[in-house]
Amino acid sequence: MGTPIARSAFVLLLGDTLRQVTEDQYADLVKMKDVFFNNVPSEKAWEEYLDVSDLGDIQEFNGKIEYLPTYSGYRKVIEPKEYAAGGQVQQKFIEDNRYDVLVNYAKQLMKRTLRTGVIPYARRDDNSATNWFLVDMDRMKESLFWIDRKPLVHDVTEDWDTYNMLQKIRGRWGYGVIDWRWIFGSNV
Repeated sequence: MGTPIARSAFVLLLGDTLRQVTEDQYADLVKMKDVFFNNVPSEKAWEEYLDVSDLGDIQEFNGKIEYLPTYSGYRKVIEPKEYAAGGQVQQKFIEDNRYDVLVNYAKQLMKRTLRTGVIPYARRDDNSATNWFLVDMDRMKESLFWIDRKPLVHDVTEDWDTYNMLQKIRGRWGYGVIDWRWIFGSNV
């Protein structure tokens, strides 16, 4: 079990000497999941996708019809994973905390979990100025899938032996790419 949030670690929050205490400075991160991914609710243990090829080009007629074949393509399986976290807060800290920070551990757990939906972007290095990529946003959203298997569930209880507040959160989701043909670029 992790170390609880305790009075000894946050002594300054117990007095009246601080003018300002900031918390959760990055709460305004935009959830890009909804922009990039096709969000799909699911009741299955996994979701399967299959690509079927298009027909080839029609050829000039030479006296006999050419029948165009189609093929089974790639099979992609997206299996939602289970995500969970928890924490504990010392009861005396909750009672003695003089500032409006670290009081809603459940809210912090929810925000940390939702950060999974914030898609990070790669940092540009000195060589990336000549690289370029074109993205078909419509095809991208058709090809990137976010599977919501189980919504986030939060639970709070008090530890019998320590009086610490124990909080936990759990959910299941998965994501994957079923086709890459929505991006074209040059990596120089």
